[in-house]
Amino acid sequence: MHTVNRDICTLTKQDAVVVWGGIRDISRNDSQKGLCQIRNFVERHSQTNVLIVNVPNRYDLEARSCVNYEVNAFNRKLDKHMKSFQNAAAVEVTSDRDHFTQHGLHLNSKGKEQAAKERPHKSELQRRTQA
Repeated sequence: MHTVNRDICTLTKQDAVVVWGGIRDISRNDSQKGLCQIRNFVERHSQTNVLIVNVPNRYDLEARSCVNYEVNAFNRKLDKHMKSFQNAAAVEVTSDRDHFTQHGLHLNSKGKEQAAKERPHKSELQRRTQA
């Protein structure tokens, strides 16, 4: 972690950091802690652009499972939190079932390719930096 933090501190507004977490904290009821950590990270690294990838639903569980409900709540809160920062934006990863492995927890190659093409909502970061 020390090396990563040192490297990120050298980045500028011409650079971007992509933060793509997982579902583990949400399924352990630690989503509020995760939001706090993301918010702190964005505050500490205000000298560069930060793109936070949201958490996709879990297709290995029922659509109406409590974990997927919490994922949706987390993503709404994440989007709301990132709007308050000039240097950060949330990016929505694909939620198409065809983009996930057979067991439904991980993105397959098609899903990873689609996720790499995603951009912040309505060029949110560009709009903020131009204002």
